[in-house]
This record gives sequence, structure tokens and C-alpha cells, in this order.
Amino acid sequence: MGSMLPSLDGFHDEIMTWNYYEIRSNVEHYRGQKVSLRYDSVADYASIMDPLLFEEVRATILRAREERGIDRRPDSKEHTRQMRIADAKFTKQAARILLTLEFANDPPTKSREWVVQGDLVLISGEGPSSPSQRLHTLGIVDKGLSKDGETSEDSKLRWIVRVPGGGTNRGDGVYTSSEDGREKLGYAAVPGSSWSVTKLCSLVTAQREYQALQSVENLPSNLLHTMLNSAPAPDNRLPLHVPKDLEGEMRKEYNESQWRALEAALRGTITLVQGPPGTGKTKTILGLLSVLLNSKDSPRAENSASLRGRFEATRSRGSGVKSLGLKIPESLLQEGTKSIVEDLRTADEKTPVWRGASPWRRPGSTAALNTKRLDLGARDGGVAVKRVLVCAPSNAAIDEIAIRMIESGLPGGSAERQLLLHPSAVRVGPNVHPRLESISLPYLVEKRLGESVTGKKEPQLGQVARDEARKSVLWEASVVFCTLSSAGTPLFSHIGIDFDTVIIDEAAQAIELSTLIPVKYGCQRLIMVGDVAQLPATVLSRVSIDHGYDVSLFHRLQECGFPVWFLRTQYRMHPAISTYPAERFYMNKLVNAEELMSASWESLLEKHPYYSMRCFGPYLFYDMHGSHESESSTTRSWRNTDEAALSLVLYKELRKQFPQVPPSTVGIITPYKGQVSEIQTRFRKSLEADEFKQLDINSIDGFQGREKDLVIFSCVRARKYHGVGFLADERRMNVALTRARFALWIIGSARTLRTNEHWRKVIENAQQRGCYLKVKKPIEESFMKFVVPGKPEKAVKLSEEKSETDPIGSSKKRKEARTVGDSPRKRSREQRERVDTEGAVEGGGDGRDHETNETANGAEVVDGSAATDDDLD
Repeated sequence: MGSMLPSLDGFHDEIMTWNYYEIRSNVEHYRGQKVSLRYDSVADYASIMDPLLFEEVRATILRAREERGIDRRPDSKEHTRQMRIADAKFTKQAARILLTLEFANDPPTKSREWVVQGDLVLISGEGPSSPSQRLHTLGIVDKGLSKDGETSEDSKLRWIVRVPGGGTNRGDGVYTSSEDGREKLGYAAVPGSSWSVTKLCSLVTAQREYQALQSVENLPSNLLHTMLNSAPAPDNRLPLHVPKDLEGEMRKEYNESQWRALEAALRGTITLVQGPPGTGKTKTILGLLSVLLNSKDSPRAENSASLRGRFEATRSRGSGVKSLGLKIPESLLQEGTKSIVEDLRTADEKTPVWRGASPWRRPGSTAALNTKRLDLGARDGGVAVKRVLVCAPSNAAIDEIAIRMIESGLPGGSAERQLLLHPSAVRVGPNVHPRLESISLPYLVEKRLGESVTGKKEPQLGQVARDEARKSVLWEASVVFCTLSSAGTPLFSHIGIDFDTVIIDEAAQAIELSTLIPVKYGCQRLIMVGDVAQLPATVLSRVSIDHGYDVSLFHRLQECGFPVWFLRTQYRMHPAISTYPAERFYMNKLVNAEELMSASWESLLEKHPYYSMRCFGPYLFYDMHGSHESESSTTRSWRNTDEAALSLVLYKELRKQFPQVPPSTVGIITPYKGQVSEIQTRFRKSLEADEFKQLDINSIDGFQGREKDLVIFSCVRARKYHGVGFLADERRMNVALTRARFALWIIGSARTLRTNEHWRKVIENAQQRGCYLKVKKPIEESFMKFVVPGKPEKAVKLSEEKSETDPIGSSKKRKEARTVGDSPRKRSREQRERVDTEGAVEGGGDGRDHETNETANGAEVVDGSAATDDDLD
């Protein structure tokens, strides 16, 4: 049961041998191997991934120094505090000391938020400004302690610090200006002495990736075979199958390609599902949950009668919970304390409700159900006790799935009773969306303990009771939602929980080691949903990119010809918008839904009256002639003031002509942080505060996975011989061109963009379709000539629809199934150099949220790596 987490000693030992002031770009000195498509053994795999993991940690530290201005503002209280040693204890191995530090002066208002568990800090005698100070070392925050020794939000914290060695830069982690450094630090690290402590960055996600790497050899054999060999492993298990009645209901809601993906997930150890923009990826994931939780194993798996007896045992008060191996304090079962057991009713009482919610269910089912939670018990002919872990790289992505499930229920039942199909679910991790509070782990724990929603606590309930309540909540859940990083929480290992099925959304946007974090809990079935034609993981070290560290497990398997189930019908974009992406990025395999193709011009005009104007057609390229790019002095990023001005003119004229268009339906996207700032400044000055707040102005990366009715896209680059920077990345282009539902207006310098093959084709395509407009200075005067009635091009039907019965990655179709023509190792010169010339993937790339706050929209770095995701409550 469960999986014990490997020790972090090796990780800490490596990090704390580094000299903070000697951490520099590793481009010329890195001697590690490139990521392979296949591996001979676990040792072979670790020998390649381990050095790249630490290379990313190095880049993370450089990112912190650059973005947070640590070296430029060394004494800022934002990142440096004076702290006093309250206690110092040597470990038995004499390899580390544990320093208990407290704030030397009054602690900051939010002291717990300043540094948290897993943060990397610099401890020095004189602050971070001078590399010549007598003593300095890197340390990692262990945990927070209150004065009585209990974990709390008090200002006193415990740090893990490497014991210094003698001499300068001897690789022991403490660097001094004299040969007797060990003795000096040993004597200096005494209670009462003060030190400068500088917060650098969080290492929580890196630590969890390290533990995932150390756990690879313990993965189930089928999963391990597939991961190393990039080929399906022999599987002697009989596949799960969906009850015929449920299949009938599901087929009414799902198109052919979606249903084939659901069926494939019941058969394989690893299933890859590619979901291009607007193809119902979230809906497909909810369908996966429905068929998995309601499917049947082979009759040989387990006698259903024994499980039925197990369910009957849960009828008695408290016995059901204990029969599952859960230890609930008797105090929690006393009168007046609400328990999960009180929600369980007899099957006879539940059957009418169940039948109404799911007409495909046969009479006599023994599933326990109430109107809030579905406890999936035994079913006729098979085993139905399953637990699914659903993950994604970011909080936003995982919250979208969870919200859809708790508010709409799982598919497969009648529409009027759909809300009754709610499996018991828990959302684990911080920064939970307000709409998910009712299934968040802290809320459910407090509810289990009998605490009110106002936070009033029962004084007799201690930490032990709280831990047991947390354990019982997780054990009783059918579905657990969390980010990939949060899946590495020690809690899962401590309570010994297993997840037989893991579903990962946005899997192509996660580095491989992040993908491995959730699969170490007894995973027998891994389902990855993503799109390699969109943005990859945020890997900002040039060394890591050159060595293929940004290639996801999803992409690696697909490159080796692993079957990929392609969702081929898009429901989001007007056909005029989808035409080019479908042709360029998906080789015409992406088709428009019938309702998009059959809409008449009159019906479109009724819904979108702005189509009647030449300047507001569904798809337009505005050539901003004579514009120039420049570098922002504040953000050190590219901006284009002319394009920002045209964006404002375009938006204001839209609102003037059609005031019924809500500002909240408009998105303004750009690749660069500097342009995001420039556009925000202009719009803020020109619009009323309430209107400005409704607008969404963001980076390309910040918009992945999202959509808006109308999108204005500013390309920025406008210097002919300087190229287009990381706009050359087709994946970034794809995201930018597929966010709009009804109208996409691109603003760019055609002269500059034509220097890139991909953008040249975009411009030529727009010209051929009559969607190309040239704007000159003065901008407003030039634009107004297009503010005239004019019918935009009609949507042209794409190529004849093809069969969806085969996965696009199988047999003879594998070659044509390559979504992006380039291999993950085939990098353009612009891509290889983008770290040095542009900064890095902006807006959090893979969307991974930080420990205490989300990645800033449009954030750029020089040579850094994504910081931590998030942690437990």
C-alpha cells in the first residue's frame, strides 16, 4: 500500500556544495548526455535525467537573482532579513547542522509567507552583496516551529544547513576567506548570533521530481517497460469494459473520436490522447472518469459477492470506515459530530435516485448514493472499487476539470438529474479556486472534525485527530484532484494510499520528471491528455533545452510511434479562424463541428453584428506598416508602441460601434512581457476603471488552455534583420492563433514576419483569403478607412472528413500523425538562442503555479527555470 518517499539527502548534499557567487551559465561546461527516445535500464535513465534536474535548479537560482533583483538590491527586505540563531544541533553524520532561526527584529506581518518549507536561502555574515564576506552557505528550509515545538505559522523556523569545511571553495558548501572556516562557522553558529538570510527560490517541485526519479525502479513492471522502451508492454490483464446501457448513453454525448479514446483508456497501461484546441478535452476527461469508475473488471478479478458484503458492512455506524483500515478516534463518532457514516443509506433507499440520475443502471444496484456524493461500490459481475488521481501542471488547469465535475456531474445520465452523478472528490493543495472550497482537503477535514464553516475549533481535538480525519477523507475519495507537484506531498505516502489510475491533463506541457511524480502510488493505468502542437514545459536553461529536457513523456512516446488517440472535431473557433491552424499544425485532420459549418450568414450576423463591418471580420491580419520594436527599460523585454496604439484604436472603435459587446469577452494577447505592460498602460489611461478591469491582457503562455470571444494579437517584432525571436516556435504560434472563438485580429509587421517561413505563410494565407489590411501612420486616420460595411469571407469547408476509427499514431498512419513536423530535438536557431536573446518562455510556460503565488503573467527570465508548483495546506 502506498509508496515510501525516497530520502532527499542526496539532493541536499548536491545543492549545498555550490558556491552561490560562482553559479553561472553552464553552456560551455555541461558534459551530460542528451535525453534519449529509449533507455536500456533504470540506471541509464537516471544517469541522463539526474544531471539535467540539477542543471534546472542552477537555472532556477539564476532566475531568482535576475528577476527579483537580489544582486541589484541586496539589502531589500523583500528578500533579505536579519535572523538570530536560537539553537544549533549537529547531525550524527556531522554532515549537517540544524539551525533554528528566528527574526532578529520584529517579524514581518506575514512571516510565514516570507519563507516556507522547501525554500532555498543564502545565509551569510554580511548580506548577499559582497562575495568576499567571511562566511556564506546555502541552506534549505526544513519546517516552521512554534515556541513550544509544534508546527505553526509562528516566526521561528528551522533550517537545514551543510556543515562548513576548512578552506575556501573546497566543495563542502561553506565558503570562507581562511583555512579554519569549519571551526569559525562552528563557533559562529551559536545561539544569539545574527545572520543575513536571503530568500532565493523554492525547490519544492525540484525535490519532488528528484524523489520521483529515485522511485522509477519501483514502478509497476508494465509501466516501467513502456516508459523505458517507449512501446506498449505485454499486458496479461483483461481490459475493463463499459456496461452496454452506459455505453448507449455516453455515445449520445460523445463524438466518434472522443469515444474511441475512452475505449482505449480501458485497454492499455498507458494511453495518449491528443486534444487540439476546442475539441472537448475537458469533456473527454470527465468521460474518462465516468467510464473508469463505472466499468467492470473481468469476472476473474474478484468475487463481487465479497465486495457486496463489504458494502453492507458500511451500513452500521462507523464500522464501514474502520473496515477499510481507517482509524477514526471514537470522539469523532460521538453524538453531535457529523461523520461520513451518517451519509450512507441503504441501497434500497438509493436505487430510485440512482435510476433517475443514470437510466442505464440496472435495478437492484448496490451502489451507495446520496444527492451530493456517489460512493462507487460493487456491481454485478466485477470489481468497482477504484481510486483515480487527476493531475495537471497548473492549478488553473486542474481546477477547470474539478469545477466542471462538481457543478455538472459526470456524463452518462439524464440531463435533468445530471447533478446527482458526483463521485466523492477531494482537491489537494493550496490556491484552490473559491468554487472548489467545498471539496478542498482543509474544508473537508474541518467538516469531519465538526468545526463550523466560520473556523471555530473544538479545543479537545488535537493534531492526531486532525491527521486521522485527513486520512479518512482521502481514503474515502473516489477522485483526488491536485497539481503534478502537489502529487508529491508526503501525505499520500504517510497514509499509504494507492491510485490505480492516474489521469494527467496538459501532459505535453510537463517535463518528464514532473509526470512521474503521481505514478509512484501503485499506478496500473496512466492516461495522458495533451497536445504536442501547443506550448511545451517551461524549461529555461539553454543547456536543458539543447539536451531535450523540455520534451514531455507524452511527446517522447509519440515520437517513437506510440499510438495516439486524436480528438478531431473542434467546436470552438469560427471556421475562418480554424482554417490555417488545421492545415498547418494538424495536417487537415482537425475538422469543424457540423453546427459551425452550417451556420448561415444571417444567423452569424444576428449573434455577432460586428461582422457587418470590414474592420471586424472573423479573421483579419493588420499589417502595421512602419512600426518599430524597442526594449522596455522597466521590464527588459520587447515592446511595440505602434501596435499597442492600434490595439487601443481597434478596441475603442469596436465598443463605439457595438457597445453591446462585453469587455469581458475580449482578450488581448502578446508574446512579450514588455508589450503586455505597454498595452495595459495605454488601456488603463484611456478607459474607465471598471471597463479596464474586465479586459484580459496577457501573454501567449498565460492564455494556453483558455479562450475568448474576440482576440487581438500583437506580434511586436518589427525589425527586419533581427528576426522574430521565439515567435518562430510553431507551438507558440498555434496557441496564439487558436484562442478566439468568433474573431481573431492579428497585428504585426508583415515585412519583419515574412523573414520567418511560418509567419510568411500566415500572411500569404490572409492575403489569398482577402483578410489582409494595411495600416500606416497616423494610425487612427489610416484605420478609419476600414470602418465601413463589408461582408467578410465565407467559411470554406475543409477537406472531406476522414475515418476516426483508428488512432492516428498506429500502424501505417504513424508517420502522417506527427502533429508538428519537427522532432523534439530539431531546434531552429531562434529556438536555441531564445533564452539569451528573448529571456525565456513567458507567463509560466507550463503554467506551474508557485508555492505561495501564481507565476506572474508574462514573466520573462534570462536563464532560469520554473520555480516550485505548490504544496499542501
